[in-house]
Amino acid sequence: MKFLLWAASIASLLLGFFPVSRADVVNDWNEKAVSSGYTARVTPAMSARNIAMVHIAMFEAINSIEPRYTPYRLRFSAESNWSREAAGAAAAHQILVRAYPEQTKDFDKLLEASLAVIPDGSPKTEGIRLGEKSAAEILFERRNDGCDAPDSYRPFTTAGKYVPTQLPSMSGWGIVRPFALKSPDQFRPGPHYALTSTQWAKDYNEVKKLGAKTGSSRTAQQTEIARFWELVGPATYNPVARQLSAAKNLNLVDNARLLAVFSIATADAAVASV
Repeated sequence: MKFLLWAASIASLLLGFFPVSRADVVNDWNEKAVSSGYTARVTPAMSARNIAMVHIAMFEAINSIEPRYTPYRLRFSAESNWSREAAGAAAAHQILVRAYPEQTKDFDKLLEASLAVIPDGSPKTEGIRLGEKSAAEILFERRNDGCDAPDSYRPFTTAGKYVPTQLPSMSGWGIVRPFALKSPDQFRPGPHYALTSTQWAKDYNEVKKLGAKTGSSRTAQQTEIARFWELVGPATYNPVARQLSAAKNLNLVDNARLLAVFSIATADAAVASV
């Protein structure tokens, strides 16, 4: 519990250290989706899954109004004058309300702010309806994906077989259905080398040298890298995607696609690495 509170605090500080990225509805809801996972104290993998759902729903809706890319699942019937901003905001709002219902008031406030700058009228109304429909589709598509399966890990082993020294927080995540991978184990490596091998002894000694509290052989830069990665999860890498978007000055549909592809890749990485 203390670690999660610490991580949430550091996440807030870290997000503040990144230069402010160009604002648009996609970036606004990305920031909210990232921070909401820490507020809810879910695992980094669960947070990554929820963020991916947010951005897929946003992309499908926006790309339906301005069809430029192959959809993730389907392209909805839409008119070109419908509000892309309204569609994206409504889609993200619907996903997050379902993922973190206890934060609904915060999501409602952001939705209100997102919609306030859009002129009232049919384009806005139809955009909202499209966004809600897109969210409903991805929520339906991700039902029974294994994310809520009970933790079946038990620390039983035999001599010479490694098990974690404490109960892992995501031991069952390797069975979650990926977003893009053909299977969770598509890119997993083979079994580790034998404990009696020369390579195992070499790696073990390297960890001892680099990880020593005193007398370590690591450089100052390596120490700073290690300290940076004490914070885990979406707050470490999502700001990078937003900065890339700003550097390239991406328009709304391009940014929606970038964040969708990026979040799919990072969510699937969590599944593949378990």
